[in-house]
Amino acid sequence: MENLNKLFVYVSTYRGVRFILLYFSTFILFSLVSVDVEVAASQQPQSQPQAVTSQGLPVAIVPGLTQNILTVIAFLIGTSSFILGLRIQSAERVSSSSTDLKSSATLPPSAMHKYFDLLILALVIPSIGLNVFGIFMVGIHLYLPDIPYLSILLVLFIPAGAILFLMRKLHAAERRTNV
Repeated sequence: MENLNKLFVYVSTYRGVRFILLYFSTFILFSLVSVDVEVAASQQPQSQPQAVTSQGLPVAIVPGLTQNILTVIAFLIGTSSFILGLRIQSAERVSSSSTDLKSSATLPPSAMHKYFDLLILALVIPSIGLNVFGIFMVGIHLYLPDIPYLSILLVLFIPAGAILFLMRKLHAAERRTNV
């Protein structure tokens, strides 16, 4: 009966974490868009005419938008890298330990690995989505001086891909040890 109560606590915790991640990622996305549009709209034309995009927005939207997107993506990728490190340590402890870990851990190692994987994916997938959104927004307003911003956004696919690659390798190694 005690294990059943623990299961309900873990399931409700999972649902709560999922709701919080969904809420915050939606909030971050809408705040990024609204802040940049407000900044672009609040800039009044000065005595010299400013360069504007085809939609009439000032060109300065690209650096501001890119800075906000880079900040959020760095937070998401950094946090997922930290969790991936914990996941690797946990997998190493399980594979090198010959004692029964179920008595010392609150969750079985396989359940902990699933939670780690869920957290990593919950952070990497929104970062990839934000990166695509940033590339799309920069591409719409692209001028020659803005090419470095576009290249920075393109380079951010590398750490996200590395995290997904390492997760795949961890799963393959676990399957080999379980067989």
